Amino acid sequence: MGLRIIIVGGGVAGLSLANMLERFNIDYVLLEAHPQMAPQVGASIALFPSGNRILDQIGCFEPVRHAAGHYHDTKTSLRGPGGAAMGELRLPFDLEQRLGYPAIWIERRMLLQILYKNIGHKHRILTKQRVKRVDLRPDGVRVHTEEGSTFTGDMVVGADGVHSVIRKEMWRIGKEVSPGYFPDNETSRMRICTRCIFGISPRPDSLEHPSQHIVHYHGWAYIVGTGPDDRAYWTLFDGLKKTEYGEDVKYSKDDETALAKQHFGDHITETTTFGELYNNRSMSTLVPLGEYVFEKWHFRRIITIGDSAHKVRLLIANNSMMVSSSLQFDPTSGQGGNGALESAALLVNALLRKLERSPERLSGEAITSAVSEVHTRRYKRAKRLVYEAHMLQLLISHRLPFSSLILKCVVPLLGLNVFVDVVVLACIKAPRIEKLPVPKRSRLVPFEDELPAAPIENACALWIPWALASGLLGLLLGAATCHPLLLAQYSHLDQLCGNKPAGQKPGIGILTNLVPIFVAWLVESRRHGNNKCPLSLFVTLADDDEAYQN
Repeated sequence: MGLRIIIVGGGVAGLSLANMLERFNIDYVLLEAHPQMAPQVGASIALFPSGNRILDQIGCFEPVRHAAGHYHDTKTSLRGPGGAAMGELRLPFDLEQRLGYPAIWIERRMLLQILYKNIGHKHRILTKQRVKRVDLRPDGVRVHTEEGSTFTGDMVVGADGVHSVIRKEMWRIGKEVSPGYFPDNETSRMRICTRCIFGISPRPDSLEHPSQHIVHYHGWAYIVGTGPDDRAYWTLFDGLKKTEYGEDVKYSKDDETALAKQHFGDHITETTTFGELYNNRSMSTLVPLGEYVFEKWHFRRIITIGDSAHKVRLLIANNSMMVSSSLQFDPTSGQGGNGALESAALLVNALLRKLERSPERLSGEAITSAVSEVHTRRYKRAKRLVYEAHMLQLLISHRLPFSSLILKCVVPLLGLNVFVDVVVLACIKAPRIEKLPVPKRSRLVPFEDELPAAPIENACALWIPWALASGLLGLLLGAATCHPLLLAQYSHLDQLCGNKPAGQKPGIGILTNLVPIFVAWLVESRRHGNNKCPLSLFVTLADDDEAYQN
């Protein structure tokens, strides 16, 4: 097709976008700063159903499933201080039952290798090409690298991570060409209230395999899991006493060692301590966890995706170390890689719609419209996830009021399946590649883009059933007050509560008829699809009256 895209960054976002573009014969070149693809810059990544569905569309899901091994048997446990288990669930299995795809936890480098191997035109993937400057031209863009190379194309996609060169160049160009388009204090939006040490260690014998553990302490928390090659992937999240802002926060190896020593005695399980994992580590690093959603992700022929545009945190039950070139929804969530895949899919969808109208070549206006669409589709979702993720992170590390009460009383009462519900709600709203088929897989819950109509999300519309129910009950009460005979006819209270023994026999018959109705009601109320459904009240009342009349 008449379009050439320059992708900067060879992480999950960049490689997945390259795979998608190849499916539609769209020309591209990918520039990676590292000397080789798939470097070891992060520990592990969790892929949830939303991301796995997109991987399935580009032919990468089965290799990922194979690399994950026996993920079905993985148990996720919530543990309190001291490592005592508060409950457990089988998250990969439960998600696969509901959405057709599991939660899979593999080493990040494995996913990058799978994505790279799936590339058909590997000559378009260029390493040791660190970008230093971008020039915006009337008919396209020109990218210059530190190695002295120059690349031209119709647009640039910045997938180069937190310290994105493309984002900085986009800001520079925007301020020169259109002063005021980008605010001057963009980097101040990057909020840091948590730092983390993540690493890899040989799995100790005391740590069950396969397993994942969320361990909450007062002021800090752990995510520890076992993975391929009999390794343990772990993360210590430490809450900062004072929130910091900006992108210049850095930590040294001495900072990491000092923080780790403070927690050597912390129990992950009853028989495994953090010190045991840290002292036997094969790699580790201390990094700040930033939270931000920039207001503007694009300017004319330039767009940033992944960490270049936004970075949010969502503590669920998995570990995802996406330190470069991806949308990182936090190391604890696994949503980093999924967000990168979603952003790439949305960009391809928008470009294909424009190419259908102008297959020869896209104008600057068409490209601007396409990248604006991606921002529109992703911005609100990212903002919402930033807030929810921030609150969940504070909760799990006891930095919210009543955190202890919620974790000790409310969560055990609701059950750990509440975490599955949270993941499902986040996944079903995810996009797919619209022009590629989705392989058929058995599931109980459809994604929203598979429904015949979009779900109603307007708050006022959601209150309509409750308003109708209240109104009808009010009418019934008013009619019964004005006409007492109506109350006796429809409620049968005179027979159930009458003082005369003769009047109690019909009441016993009514109660007998109600037994199967209430049994069915109680059974059906356990279904997630019937939660908070006001219609169940009307069905019960109708069956009550019908049973009595018969």
